[in-house]
Amino acid sequence: MAIRHGKITSERSIFRVLRRYRLTRGQSQHSLEEIIPGILLELSASGENAGYRQMRQRLLINHGRAATFEMVRLILGLIDPQGVALRQAGRLRQRIYINNGPNFAIHLDGWDKLKPYGLSIHGVVDGFLVDRCG
Repeated sequence: MAIRHGKITSERSIFRVLRRYRLTRGQSQHSLEEIIPGILLELSASGENAGYRQMRQRLLINHGRAATFEMVRLILGLIDPQGVALRQAGRLRQRIYINNGPNFAIHLDGWDKLKPYGLSIHGVVDGFLVDRCG
């Protein structure tokens, strides 16, 4: 570092800064046997519309499994070829909307255009009516 930047910094100080900012080298990749169950679990839950980038992120956050983009892309192509084809065509599957009854799920929306003038507009609709009417 002294040669390149003209600053003398100890190795210990560099490691302390790296730890403070949580900087690490690349993560080690997990095996196929560890990644495939995580992908299957995500596909059976809310991740059926997730592409390979979002699936890789979900694997890392929800399951603690690190994989390359290419590995996740190939596995998704083998496990869910119909979903891959729909995503390539820009047509996603409609999610299943579950609502147990009135006042179970409330949907809120706001319009903040007039907020600088002290006027805030919000609207609420019951999810049960949305499910029945729309």
